[in-house]
Amino acid sequence: MTNLTRRAFILSTGASGLVLGLAPNNALGRGLHGRSGDDALAASFKQPPDSARAWVYWWWLDGAASEAGITADLEAMREQGIGGVLLFDAGAGGPAAPKGPLFMSAEWRVYFRHAVREAARLGIEMGVNLCSGWNAGGPWVEREDAVKSLVWKETIVDGPARIDLELPRYVEPPPKPPDVEYVKSGWPEIAEQPVDWYRDIAVLACREGEDGEWRLSGVRNLTSAMQNDRLQWDAPGGRWTILRVGYVIGKRGLSTGRVSNSSWPVPAWEIDPMSADAMDRHFAETGAKLIADAGALAGETFKFTHIDSWEIGRPTWTAKFIEEFETRRGYDPTNYLPALANKIVDDRNVTERFGWDYRRTIADLVVENYYGRLSVLSKEHGLGTHSESGGPIFWHNVDALEALSTNDIPMGEFWSSRTSFPGLPFGWDEPLGVAAPFFEPTSRVLPDFAYSSVRQAATAAHIYGKDLCQAEALTNTNKDWTEDPDYLKPYIDRAFCLGLTRCVFHGYVHQSTMTDKPGYVWEHIGPHLDRNITWWSKSHAWLAYVTRCQFMLRQGKFVADVLYFTGQAIPNFVLLDRKPITGFDCDVTNAHALLTRASAHKSRLRLPDGMSYRYLVLPDGAGKALTPAVLEKILKLVEGGVTFVGDRPEQSLGLKNRRQSNGQVQTLANALWGTGMPRSGVRKLGKGRVIWGTPLEEVIEADALPPDIEFRSVDDVESIDWIHRQDGETDIYFIANQSDRVMTTEVVFRVNGKVPELWDPVVGETRELTEFSQAGRRTVVPLRLEPKQSWFVVFRRPLSDTALVEGENFPEIHSTGTLDGPWSVDFDEEWDGPQGVVFSKLDDWTERPEDAIRHFSGTAVYRKAFDLPRNEPTPQYLDLGTVKNVARVRLNGEDLGVVWTAPWRVRIDAIVRAKDNQLEIEVTNLWPNRLIGDARLPPDERRTRTNVRTYDTKLPEQFFCWWDAECEERKATGASAGLLPSGLLGPVSLLVEESDTQP
Repeated sequence: MTNLTRRAFILSTGASGLVLGLAPNNALGRGLHGRSGDDALAASFKQPPDSARAWVYWWWLDGAASEAGITADLEAMREQGIGGVLLFDAGAGGPAAPKGPLFMSAEWRVYFRHAVREAARLGIEMGVNLCSGWNAGGPWVEREDAVKSLVWKETIVDGPARIDLELPRYVEPPPKPPDVEYVKSGWPEIAEQPVDWYRDIAVLACREGEDGEWRLSGVRNLTSAMQNDRLQWDAPGGRWTILRVGYVIGKRGLSTGRVSNSSWPVPAWEIDPMSADAMDRHFAETGAKLIADAGALAGETFKFTHIDSWEIGRPTWTAKFIEEFETRRGYDPTNYLPALANKIVDDRNVTERFGWDYRRTIADLVVENYYGRLSVLSKEHGLGTHSESGGPIFWHNVDALEALSTNDIPMGEFWSSRTSFPGLPFGWDEPLGVAAPFFEPTSRVLPDFAYSSVRQAATAAHIYGKDLCQAEALTNTNKDWTEDPDYLKPYIDRAFCLGLTRCVFHGYVHQSTMTDKPGYVWEHIGPHLDRNITWWSKSHAWLAYVTRCQFMLRQGKFVADVLYFTGQAIPNFVLLDRKPITGFDCDVTNAHALLTRASAHKSRLRLPDGMSYRYLVLPDGAGKALTPAVLEKILKLVEGGVTFVGDRPEQSLGLKNRRQSNGQVQTLANALWGTGMPRSGVRKLGKGRVIWGTPLEEVIEADALPPDIEFRSVDDVESIDWIHRQDGETDIYFIANQSDRVMTTEVVFRVNGKVPELWDPVVGETRELTEFSQAGRRTVVPLRLEPKQSWFVVFRRPLSDTALVEGENFPEIHSTGTLDGPWSVDFDEEWDGPQGVVFSKLDDWTERPEDAIRHFSGTAVYRKAFDLPRNEPTPQYLDLGTVKNVARVRLNGEDLGVVWTAPWRVRIDAIVRAKDNQLEIEVTNLWPNRLIGDARLPPDERRTRTNVRTYDTKLPEQFFCWWDAECEERKATGASAGLLPSGLLGPVSLLVEESDTQP
């Protein structure tokens, strides 16, 4: 092959709406030619169905809404390419934002009915968060239905004696002062009122041994000896520890018990997530009423109910816990409750087994009675659910994959913050609830940390047979209005490579006014994607990219060689934000899916919906204790032909019949691993194998299984991510450059005998790659990726179907000249922009002498006439150089589309002429420069209207900077914010493709 460093990609462009031709065929290299992908799949790739469009969080801040604003929002979404909204009432507007009716009030529901009708008219789907703020709750929630926590109070008495005393109980301590940093953030403060609401569970006594040991044989249940709050008991001799165990509502385990981020003036209770009755009553006050309001549009337009990210902390009790526990675990837990008060009951093994039973019961109740019950209630009315039920608080007692399985669409989240910070005021520094270190993310720092929920949602979709997985997308704490599509692209691409198939952008704040711009948003929580952003009219180009990617990433099935098993620990989260083995992808299963959905088929583990895996792997530490049922299932899979890689468990789980279950585990382990087991080995069993003590990488190498994908001749392979899907005989690879550098590489695909095609999701064009080779049973394809660029490489046509031709995948290009000044530039008159300004060179607007240009935000049109240096028959391009931030190109009256990402060029040979070419480049920057300029003016002279204070000339001391050093310096010095580079910075160049390629 020829030297890759000589090749420059020219056929694709950052423009939207430009139809490009096929690659030229007069270059060296072996390839094929003949068909351009003009079939149904390629046609749908170019113009995807509406169902593939992204969604948005549609924030109604403080209930502020208007019918005109609702219509304008939804029409703007439809026009630019948004397919659905998650309607979400919240209380984050702050004092300067408009206020509206309270969530679920009669007036609020009038606006909701209007929104549903307008969404139906425009073909936009809708989900609704059943709360104002996070999770589920509201003013209708009585204390009996509120979130609960187990508490206790310890008393020491000496016997023998007649005990007659008012037995102390747990009393909620006075509320702490508000967290200073939390208050500075501007988020609504959750009022902590002292609530003396307490219920007894049991009163237990024991002569406590060393290290807090309670012998079960010595535990006395004194509950019946209580009269009101008095204990009357004839205590035998010795020193007795008495535990009065009960439950409360309020702040326990990182939760206030109140709905956070609500627009209600008095904070409302969150419902008990372990109580089906609480969910029933909550649904009756929210979902059922909204379904009635939607009428015939329920299930058609209003399609989903929603509970957002888990913000409840760590609930530890519910009113019916004893009976629910006994039903599920087969014994009465009462005398074991001291284990929850940090006592050792009998011995550590008994205590740990009871602890697992207790946590497993909580996990069962959360899945069944919270997320699962919402799903049942919604389905009764023809609706689905897409709750964010797997986090992003990753330490409460739940099996996250099982919780996600209750949804029609599993959901995670990811962020796009520039500034890294270690956590948030509600405790993200807690130990993560993973079964083993293997399942931890690579980073505990935001924004990277948030990606850990994306693969979890994707793998839940794969193992439970869900068609889609989605995520709260691009949440960040950047300075307001500082993002453009090019900045956001690599964050989305990384999520796509983790398995995401739908973005739900966080967020689009409903603009209730028709005149105020940039309008009212959730300050410092972005990006702000609404009809008032400067580049909204050009956003269709970026959204079309997202839609094409989502369409392609829903084709067929995800391809993975490895299925990791999380074991049976509770809590149990899957926080892999990476591919553990380079070149191989994976999914993760929990015990529930393994037991109910897995079978062996042709030496692979297969799931009912068609997913299959070559290896089932139990990572170190995840399987020290397993139930007999799980080991029995693993044995059956191995005998059916599955290769299982993992170490032998040490014991069973749970307290009931522990000796019998321990014996069963040992018997099953002997059947799998044999007896007298060496430190490592391979054991053939039935049609399959058990392998232990050997890293999976070595197992794969010994099996001579090549990587699914390999990137050669590249020095930073970690900056290229990928995902593979397969639809029948068609292989679809998505490859994304995550860096700001050009990447040239030879990509080796585990595909044989098929023609590689390059599909460009930015413009929707496809072409056959003319330069590739077969190596063994793999295909080697030279690729070039511009900064942040991504491709689909598709294999679907046999080599035998097409004639061989010569050609390079990325022929070299060169410049024939630059379009230097002067340029005539017209700034938008509606925003006081000057007209007919002559730029002798392409200046940054912020470096111009005119104040109206330096502080301009919006769109300016650059105009220039030019002649071609020479007319070339080969493809020709116009390269814009550096653009801040988005551009639309017109040449000789033809619209060549929106340019928003690398390589920042458009093809012009079908339009350009030898003389007198008329060029227009419409450039749009961002809002901050105008806001900075307006901040210097008296309020009545400002054109901008917003609740955001980020760009005030002097920030107040209480302004929360979200760990931004520049912001902190501005608070200290009173300096104004720095202007953002803006405009067409160039150089604008004419490029031609080489007609003859050199060897």
